[in-house]
Amino acid sequence: MQSPLIVALDVDSTDRLGLILQQLDPAMCRVKIGKELFTAVGPRAVGLCQDAGFEVFLDLKFHDIPNTCAGAVRAAANLGVWMVNVHCAGGRSMMQAARAALSELSHPPLLIGVTVLTSMQQSDLDDLGVDRRLDAQVDQMTALAVASGLDGVVCSAQEAERLRAVHGPSLCLVTPGIRPLWAPNNDQARVVAPSDALAAGATYLVIGRPITESENPRRALHRIVDEL
Repeated sequence: MQSPLIVALDVDSTDRLGLILQQLDPAMCRVKIGKELFTAVGPRAVGLCQDAGFEVFLDLKFHDIPNTCAGAVRAAANLGVWMVNVHCAGGRSMMQAARAALSELSHPPLLIGVTVLTSMQQSDLDDLGVDRRLDAQVDQMTALAVASGLDGVVCSAQEAERLRAVHGPSLCLVTPGIRPLWAPNNDQARVVAPSDALAAGATYLVIGRPITESENPRRALHRIVDEL
């Protein structure tokens, strides 16, 4: 069975990236490249992770006009990434264009839609003028992603059980905001422990700082795997 763990590599240089990769095990986790690392290093970051044996989730949350978004996910696929995401707030036409761009490929990456960031609370939606409860907004964005042909969504593990019940076993649920009981929450608002997230129906667990900012990332990774 493949590990459900995805380690978020939120660093800003190839030196720091290399140090962390040396302490991780591709048999125990995949890795996520987000905006900080990709902006600092570029596509080279993807290659460095792949050379070290890791499958890569490119987490850039594309949100643009349909044609631009389609081109972006196609470029990500050409890098050989395992998973790529778009933001559901971009709408049906944008997500369908992204799906169509990847459907042309023989081995497309998983295409995932971001619902509501796990750092956000109800007050944040209120500030944006979203006249809907947070859980209802997640449900709406998930339904739109499914209707647009996406493979799954990024959501809080607090929402995983409900989404799994509605959409069944095939929907891929990628859950950030995962925090072991021994780790601080940092700036995540809707957090869940790793074992609880899996029990709720999460497919993949995204964990960053509890591993990458620990004194011993290798030990932290093994500790989480042991807990699972």
